[in-house]
Amino acid sequence: MVIAIGHRHCTHHIHHLAHTMSNPSNPRVFFDFSINNAPGRRVIFELFKDRVPITAENFRALCTGEKGYSTIAPETLLCYKVRVFLSSRYPL
Repeated sequence: MVIAIGHRHCTHHIHHLAHTMSNPSNPRVFFDFSINNAPGRRVIFELFKDRVPITAENFRALCTGEKGYSTIAPETLLCYKVRVFLSSRYPL
């Protein structure tokens, strides 16, 4: 996965690189982000199942929540839904 934020020239080249690396048979998942309940952005991930099948499947299952609840902590849903990302660099 490659993420580029910033200069348009850099972003263009990263987009081209990501497009050429794409494999149509690989699954894709997405995260929808919002900031302070404002409409956010969607980030789409290509999971490289052709290169790392177990990692790709585990991440896909975490994105869908299909594995249900943890056996170690039964109150914990195994997914990324409604997660809060904090950064000390950008305090709330």
